[in-house]
Amino acid sequence: ILASAAIVALASCAKTEVRYDEQPQEIAFKQLTDVMTKATDLATTVPLGVIAHYNTNGSLYFDNTSFAYEADPAAAWQADKYWPFEGNLDFTVYAPYGTAEYASNVLTIENVTAADGLYYGKQRYVNTSKIAKVPVVLKHASAKITVKIKGSTLYTLTDLKLNGYNKTGNVKVTYGTSGNYDATAVETESGAT
Repeated sequence: ILASAAIVALASCAKTEVRYDEQPQEIAFKQLTDVMTKATDLATTVPLGVIAHYNTNGSLYFDNTSFAYEADPAAAWQADKYWPFEGNLDFTVYAPYGTAEYASNVLTIENVTAADGLYYGKQRYVNTSKIAKVPVVLKHASAKITVKIKGSTLYTLTDLKLNGYNKTGNVKVTYGTSGNYDATAVETESGAT
């Protein structure tokens, strides 16, 4: 009886420790241009803002984090963030980095000015098989305006005024519930015209 009690006591003190032999791998991003936009690729001098959630339960892995472009050796946007050993991640990405929040499939980016050029994207259900550079399609939230003057004679445009558009404000990007880059709406929440 005493021997059995001793075995039970020792078993209750046993600790279970999970060890991973592999080194954690840094998360990095590369840009893929959306063919439907008139915008050019994001300049490498512009930092990305990234928010990461576990896609199984939506819990936050890391909040709004600045990823800077590193030319050597990876040629990608990087930060001191590493892949988790277990679980899959959803990334919500925008540029340039600033004040932003992601909740209930809505990305709200605050204090945006039209001159900044705003990019947004989302990479969903990325498996943590240690992707060296996560590809993300960045769409341009600003509009490109083209002016054409038609006539039988040659005209010279000396002045152009545009009214009724927002130059500053908060931008909201609403995503759907499936797919990778499925923004269903992009709207300026407030701003001066």
